[in-house]
Amino acid sequence: MGFGAGVFPWPWGNPGLTNEPEAFAPLSSSRALAFTPGRRGLRYVTRSDGGFEAMDDIAQRVLLLTAFGVPDQKIITPQENNAFLANVRASVKILTDGPEPSIQIVELEAVDGGGGTMDKKFTFKNLKTQTKQTVHPDGRIEILPKDR
Repeated sequence: MGFGAGVFPWPWGNPGLTNEPEAFAPLSSSRALAFTPGRRGLRYVTRSDGGFEAMDDIAQRVLLLTAFGVPDQKIITPQENNAFLANVRASVKILTDGPEPSIQIVELEAVDGGGGTMDKKFTFKNLKTQTKQTVHPDGRIEILPKDR
């Protein structure tokens, strides 16, 4: 036995262990991402307690694939609109095809992204949770009620 082990009880207890609940934000496998106005790119969404906001795994994959897999469109014509939508479909093909698809595209439309650019409004059915979700142009993902 080590010095003092089992001979005298430690009078102060173990300062690293408490019976109080954890004060940290809960962990999730995916963290919420959003576009920050005035800045380029995605940022993690933080909670008021300093932790990260959780996000559905499939929703995060859709957001990342469409944010980084679709080139910016500067010219808005019907042909460019169709090419843009085809690029969005191609970017999520890994989630829609294969023996066990993760999502089903419900609705996809090109919308004015401001500053002469196009953006997407993309509604998909998450086949793992059986919920419909919409990716908005600002990067926000909305989970739709079951009856929509």
